[in-house]
Amino acid sequence: MADEQPAPAAENGGPADAAEPDTEKVFYKEITIRRFGGEDVVGIFADHAVVQHTSEHFTLYFFQSQVPLTEERADLEALTEMPAKCVARIVVGPRLMGELFAAMQKNLTKYNKLVEYLQKHGEGEEVK
Repeated sequence: MADEQPAPAAENGGPADAAEPDTEKVFYKEITIRRFGGEDVVGIFADHAVVQHTSEHFTLYFFQSQVPLTEERADLEALTEMPAKCVARIVVGPRLMGELFAAMQKNLTKYNKLVEYLQKHGEGEEVK
């Protein structure tokens, strides 16, 4: 900082408080995150995903299959692979990955309950 003063020197040329532990202050404050900008982000369909990790982060790759357009049976039989274009790559830290995983589990549970309800009772009533 600009207003910090150097520590006074001891007789041997070192700092006077060299034997004392470093007592640097750390400040912490929780603040609310205001999210914005989602309305102008284009949604892209992905039908394949890959997750990789290192010791420091997770990388999520989302792919969109490129189904060949053909009406010929021979073309389909000759097909040995289907290209899939990477449409997004997201890198997140371990903490966010854990929060994302928990949110996905929670939402998948809700989705499965809704699908089960609709299969039994049909559409019409709002499920709470």
